[in-house]
Amino acid sequence: HLLTDEVRVDELTWDVRQAVMELNPRYQVSVMLGTLPDDPDGLLLRGNRTLLFTALKNLTENACKYGDNGHARLRTHFGPAEIGIEVENTGRAIPETDQPYLFEPFYRARQTADEVRGYGVGLSLVARIVALHGGRVSVQSGD
Repeated sequence: HLLTDEVRVDELTWDVRQAVMELNPRYQVSVMLGTLPDDPDGLLLRGNRTLLFTALKNLTENACKYGDNGHARLRTHFGPAEIGIEVENTGRAIPETDQPYLFEPFYRARQTADEVRGYGVGLSLVARIVALHGGRVSVQSGD
């Protein structure tokens, strides 16, 4: 079965940080783990570690690539029923008209299509991996 790994979210987050920072000397990733659960099992997520790593790395690399200073922040939240990971950066807002389509295959926002090469498959892959794990992905941009 595909989703049989016990993935420690704190370790996954630190591993993604390391991998992204190795991609480009300009990239900086900070990690904020939030309040850790009293029970270490609260750090565990059942799933496929490789796929989860791929999804989080893609989001973090995009945050560094499209942010105004190459910096991204990974912020985790541990709740009784779910674990959340936010990937944040600063930079130009994503236009509201583009936001509903960001996770669609081959979609590229006009403001980035001219600046950064790519095929528009990364975020759709992220969305599929997250959905496979019973999660959800969303975007917030601007104030």
